[in-house]
Amino acid sequence: MNIWLFDLDSVLVYPGGYRAAFIATVDHFSRAMGLGEGLLGASTSETFEACDITSEWDSSAICVAVLIEEVWRTDPGLRLPIDLDAALSNIRARAPQPPRADFDAWARRVGQAMAGKQHPSDAALTLLLEDASQSPSADGRLAELETCLHGLLEHTRDFYRAPAMRIFQHYTLGSDGFAHHYGIGPAFETPSLLRELDQPAIEPAWRERVLGLAAHGEIHPVIYTARPCWPRSLPGRQEDFAPEAEIALELVGLSSLPLVGFGHVSWLAAEFHHHLDYFVKPSPVHALAAVGRALGGGERAALDAARKLVEENSLDAPLDTWRDQRVDIHVFEDTAGGILGVMNAAQRLQQVGVPAEVKAWGIASTPGKREALEALGVPTFADVNLAIDAASNGLH
Repeated sequence: MNIWLFDLDSVLVYPGGYRAAFIATVDHFSRAMGLGEGLLGASTSETFEACDITSEWDSSAICVAVLIEEVWRTDPGLRLPIDLDAALSNIRARAPQPPRADFDAWARRVGQAMAGKQHPSDAALTLLLEDASQSPSADGRLAELETCLHGLLEHTRDFYRAPAMRIFQHYTLGSDGFAHHYGIGPAFETPSLLRELDQPAIEPAWRERVLGLAAHGEIHPVIYTARPCWPRSLPGRQEDFAPEAEIALELVGLSSLPLVGFGHVSWLAAEFHHHLDYFVKPSPVHALAAVGRALGGGERAALDAARKLVEENSLDAPLDTWRDQRVDIHVFEDTAGGILGVMNAAQRLQQVGVPAEVKAWGIASTPGKREALEALGVPTFADVNLAIDAASNGLH
């Protein structure tokens, strides 16, 4: 049994749309503060990803929070009202100079502080408040900053409570798509940057190679991504599930493959009263749910079995399909955290009698990602096509 788990962004798709939306979101808030735009470096998005901060809902909120804290620290007279829009207006009224914020350094600091145990925005909030508390002008103003940063960073993946996420969704879906999906009027007009700027990373010949191997039963592929998706067989509000993974799969011609995205695992977390991203990768639950889907399980059955294995050490269908038979899990990933999550999932299967082994194929187009992947000792390729070539050769 060969299961192939494909990450989506930076593996099957060059996420030009997400990277542009990340920049546009930070620019939106920096303009509101009177700081202009273009403050992010060209490689900042990839630096966040290399540090396992893979959701732009988190990274954009972190960058906006860094800007606010930097301006606050350099202007002892700045007061921040509770309302975020009013706070941004107060900043703009004081005509601040754009701060020299090193967002790449902040990505690395937050990544180190997470240590695989903490949500990125929680780690960022702690670091920012620690830094702010050392400011000579903190007395009497720190509580205002803390309220402002909590509003930005406490619920980065909750549409109704996440200011940065709401702006980001305008840019990813486009203003028309935003209005259609969320049922509310857009705050401004924009095209969908996902549809305009995402590009396939998998070449047609290698896409057909994957589909051909799957048709002959030689591999069982599945898409395993933190990109939002719409799990249509599960109950829930449409506005909680933006179909962004589906847009990418349509682009690359792999819509026929089973999918386990952020929408699936966030639904599971809500069912069991966890934080929305409690089960998202690098959680082994996300990887195990993908394995379950690759084995032919439905969305709910795969999610339930994944959770039960991790939380109750119970092996249920569809994960019990290959008990006592070797399962090779190939994962095509661009982040070390994603690979470690799959390795953790395999260990859980081994503990209940499923002899699962992981073969990781790293995908890296930048030195930072390559360094992080090679530190795990996994073979690393410049693109997914080379990785598929190597993996398919190993089947025979």
